[in-house]
Amino acid sequence: MTLSYNLQDYSFDLPEELIAQHPMKDRDQSRLLIYHSKTKEIEHDTFSGLYKYLDAEDLLVLNDTKVIPARLYAWKTTGGKIEIFLIRPIIAQTWLCMVSSSKKIKKGHSLKLSSDIQGEIIKELPHGYRHISFHGENLEENLRNLGNIPLPPYIKRELNEEDATRYQTIFASKEGAVAAPTAGLHFTDNLFSKLKQKGVNVAHITLHVGPGTFKKVTCDDIRSHHVDQEYFEISNETINLLKATKKKKKRVISVGTTTTRVLESLETPWASTKGWTNLYIRPPYTYKVIDSLITNFHLPQSSLLFLVSALTGHEEIKSIYKEAVFERYRFYSYGDAMICL
Repeated sequence: MTLSYNLQDYSFDLPEELIAQHPMKDRDQSRLLIYHSKTKEIEHDTFSGLYKYLDAEDLLVLNDTKVIPARLYAWKTTGGKIEIFLIRPIIAQTWLCMVSSSKKIKKGHSLKLSSDIQGEIIKELPHGYRHISFHGENLEENLRNLGNIPLPPYIKRELNEEDATRYQTIFASKEGAVAAPTAGLHFTDNLFSKLKQKGVNVAHITLHVGPGTFKKVTCDDIRSHHVDQEYFEISNETINLLKATKKKKKRVISVGTTTTRVLESLETPWASTKGWTNLYIRPPYTYKVIDSLITNFHLPQSSLLFLVSALTGHEEIKSIYKEAVFERYRFYSYGDAMICL
């Protein structure tokens, strides 16, 4: 397996029209590239055919986090408009946020979100982060009503009604993410039914995806990069399924890079746990838990691309992505998917 630490080696030419701006009409009609790691062969299918590549008693692990309406707008007392990006609650009524404004927003600044909701900057942090204390009537409900689903920056259009459901997986159940675990967006009830009929087991973890998923890599040597911490949970039920799968020498198939980081963060002996992970997976890395990976196609020079490269090999991922571009696969959050077998 080949590897490289040079950031420039993770560049590739991507025509702008291949960056998906909308989801497919039907979730499971996204395309699926199948990469066979032993033979290095590539096949092409639709995601609805995923079940054909899995075996009875394989374990499919998905991230059940749910995206919150994290993007809000507020006005300063001077009348200036600012954008607030909720990240996570710190204590009651106080959130860690990212703030975007034409002028610096300082500690003590008052903000008005609506006639019912106000905010105050109570702490300044680097890189645009702030602690904001919110107050007002029916705070949680009003923040939810004021907020919008935060589409990724490479989707160059206005939010529409469809995004409220399509930028969530159908199994999303635990609120806390500010970005979707996009490999899970392709699953449908019909596909889960086919997987069940084949005897494939399904388990869930939770990782609340943070804004760090879009963090740009700025160092020339990828070994110098760091990823942000994100909160995760893994249950006894999932741990028991993982143990049973390994005991039977069946495959653990991770759905997405977020699920992968949780599973690979497990310490031996495996046990249910909750906490924070900043596991940075990049070449060379020996996977300890997962055997296969389902993932969307990622940005050039991104930490997510490094994670996939650690599984496939550097020259191999270059060949896979060259094939995906040639075959006109759709890229990024609303794009198509691949599975590394």
